[in-house]
Amino acid sequence: MSQGSAAKLTSKDIWQKALDTLGSTRRQTVILALAGLVIPELLSDLWFDFAGSAAALRVREVFESGRAGSFLDIAAPALAFAAPFFAVSLVIVVLILGTYLALMDVAVRHLRGMPMPKILPALGQGIVRALVRLPGTIVVLMFLGMAGQVLVAPAILMAALLLVAPVVAVAEGKGALRASTDTVTLKYVRGSPFSSWGVMFHLLSLGATFYVVLMIAALISDQVLTLDQKLPALRGFWDLRFGDLPFGPVYLAVSVGQSLALTLVLAVMPAVTSALYFTVVAKRELARA
Repeated sequence: MSQGSAAKLTSKDIWQKALDTLGSTRRQTVILALAGLVIPELLSDLWFDFAGSAAALRVREVFESGRAGSFLDIAAPALAFAAPFFAVSLVIVVLILGTYLALMDVAVRHLRGMPMPKILPALGQGIVRALVRLPGTIVVLMFLGMAGQVLVAPAILMAALLLVAPVVAVAEGKGALRASTDTVTLKYVRGSPFSSWGVMFHLLSLGATFYVVLMIAALISDQVLTLDQKLPALRGFWDLRFGDLPFGPVYLAVSVGQSLALTLVLAVMPAVTSALYFTVVAKRELARA
């Protein structure tokens, strides 16, 4: 905890700096978000729905035909789907994490007054960073998940504190485990005039805000998908399909909406968390001077 009189860290200061970052880097942010988040996430969702439905139909056909001699005969279509499913999932996870780190690098460069990187090199460097930090990230997420099964409140607090870990990883060049440890222990706050409790409060507020945005998007999506049950006149349009595909225009529109909501959160988070980090670090350096 900081000693003496603690300065006040305000949401206004953080969001003003974040909005300035988003405004100044809007070209890089929009292109990276579209190329690395919206399009891959949307296409992968649609592929999972199509390929998963096709695999489920094949399992049902084998089961109902009576040709299955063993459990493996029934499960074979699902097992055939498993390999590409995990491969595509891994690619999407690396791409999303790499894009997030690229967006973080853009925000960090802006706040440091450095020139903006070109889009493709920034995305490539982000993917390399993601691959290098993927094992440590998995360890942190697994630990967080296990902690959440036992101690919910501490796990929520830890998740909020970890919002700054990608900033530390990019700004200080640290690995996932080291950056996570430094952020959970609030190492970057030490020596600053800000209260550690105040920083924790802001991080919890940010985490809650992003969570609420995603939950609202999920609730709206669910209401739209089931709207034909409340308004039977819409059922004909809601039942439309694209040829033999297991989804139609309504589901596609909902998928696009969910992808945009997730992209909005992932695009804004680097600017906000880096604004908080550099506000604290700047005050810390002034206090030491």
